Amino acid sequence: MGKASENNAKEFLERLVTKNKTPGLQYLVLKNGEPLFEYVKGFAEFETSTPIITKTFFNACSVTKTFTSLAIMQLAENGKLKLSDRAANYMDNYPFSKQITIQQFLSHTSGLPNPIPLRWAHLHSEEASFNSDEFVQSVLLKHSNLKHQPGEKFAYSNLNYLLLGKIIENVSGMEYRDYINQNISVLML
Repeated sequence: MGKASENNAKEFLERLVTKNKTPGLQYLVLKNGEPLFEYVKGFAEFETSTPIITKTFFNACSVTKTFTSLAIMQLAENGKLKLSDRAANYMDNYPFSKQITIQQFLSHTSGLPNPIPLRWAHLHSEEASFNSDEFVQSVLLKHSNLKHQPGEKFAYSNLNYLLLGKIIENVSGMEYRDYINQNISVLML
């Protein structure tokens, strides 16, 4: 990244914060795992006036759907699954229609409900005690009724991608985070 590009990026990011377009941000450009440019400004927590620093953690939330979709497409490209496959073929204790396909999860046409809020976000320090399988099972037991027939219409549901994450784990034999870290060029802590 050249000095002119770096200055342009810094000016743009600075304007976002100073013109109240965002309360703060952390921006990092990497090349071969090495930082080329980093910009940090604003507040991570307004109530305590805690500034954002280079080590501030942010929840990725729905941004991970992009990684999940890409991982599913990689597995399909490698012949590990087909988008037309029934999702139930890749999961145990699956309470939904056995007709729902992986493609319907990807496109939010599965009919699965979207319970709000889902409390899977947890602190990094709680990661060792967080049991993903137990969490998924408890959510599925509470929300096992479809909102509409699979393929009938679009209806956004976080459960689609929660279950796609489980399919990635079951097909790859790896934890979701490990698969993403090893197969998609992104830093996930």
